[in-house]
Amino acid sequence: MASVRNNPSNVEDVFVAMAAMAPRKALFQSPKEDELVEDGSQSLVNKLMMDFDVASVRRSTNAELHQQRLNVLRLRLEETAADNWRYKPVDKLMGL
Repeated sequence: MASVRNNPSNVEDVFVAMAAMAPRKALFQSPKEDELVEDGSQSLVNKLMMDFDVASVRRSTNAELHQQRLNVLRLRLEETAADNWRYKPVDKLMGL
């Protein structure tokens, strides 16, 4: 290897030989234009479908949680109405 570094003609021969060799498979290479268009549109469709699914699940979850909160409030209101006879009205307590 030392003789290759010192002699410029040998370095050129090495580069020519390397260029003539079959290229290695690239690990990271950009797709061709046709593949890019198909893959890009497919990934866009996938992203939009995922966003739509997440939004619909979120809407239904929010609706369910809201319904649960209303049920809890309804139960508390019924409990308060059932216990109302035990306590004097606030207006009477304040002297109004």
